[in-house]
Amino acid sequence: MRKQIYLLLLIGGGCLGGGCQKVEMPVQYPFASEPGPQTELDQWLSEEFTRPYNIEVGYTRTPYRETDWPDNLPPNREKIRPLLEALKALWIVPFEQAGGTPFMKEYVPRQILLWGDVNLNSLQIGEINTSLGEAVLPVFGVDRFSTATAENLFPYVRMATFAFAKRLVQGRPSLLDKFAALNPSSFYYDWSKSADVSKGEYSFHGTPYSWKKGFFSNGAMESSLCDFAETLSMLVCLSVSEINECLNTAQELGGEGAKATLQRKMAFVDEFLWENFKIRREAQLTRVISASLKHYKQPHDAPAS
Repeated sequence: MRKQIYLLLLIGGGCLGGGCQKVEMPVQYPFASEPGPQTELDQWLSEEFTRPYNIEVGYTRTPYRETDWPDNLPPNREKIRPLLEALKALWIVPFEQAGGTPFMKEYVPRQILLWGDVNLNSLQIGEINTSLGEAVLPVFGVDRFSTATAENLFPYVRMATFAFAKRLVQGRPSLLDKFAALNPSSFYYDWSKSADVSKGEYSFHGTPYSWKKGFFSNGAMESSLCDFAETLSMLVCLSVSEINECLNTAQELGGEGAKATLQRKMAFVDEFLWENFKIRREAQLTRVISASLKHYKQPHDAPAS
């Protein structure tokens, strides 16, 4: 059982159409800003994230003992700017181009918290979901960040789009109920205890184990919120051919029912994005982000601090 870092109260209804109302209580952030001299890195973070999007970036706590990860130290500062440049190019810019600047300002997480190492639970199973709530984007494994290949970049874009997807459905509980009903069984469970799941780092690409059960990833089995967020994140980060490979593997291992479940979830996400934000997922996000991952080039050698 994860510890609750802070309490986020959500009140309001939700549905698939654009006329839904969602009401949020004020967010109590887990980490307040620490006063201190502004470095060149701090100034850059303010110009690129705080001023245009109202996103605060936290990276200086040593260690984050208030969280579930007391031994996970802040990242090396030389990694911070290259990482965030990549996240802006591969996550923020595509969604902003698709949905508009007001859309991004409303739905981006309010804090990005950076950790140096990967996120492993007590069973030494990698996880993408945390107890920090929908207003916070935790990025783990920053010290391992590299722009060498799309494979190196993929986990970080998955973490960002997963957290962003949770923001998009924040305060829409009835929508999540409808999404959960797409599964043959609405039963969610602790997937990390399954004998079919290997210990170690999180499988950001998903696994045959999850596909044959009608889930795009292992983490999607945890709750309706995780199921929706993992589905949206996978659909915008994978290429069209990779998505089709998931569907074909689901059919081979789990039969037509498993493939049909994944297809229903795809259709649900596509309708949600179009009805609420006039975003066409495949054309404006999937093809753009997957191609950008393959061809991403770091803008320049950024200062470390």
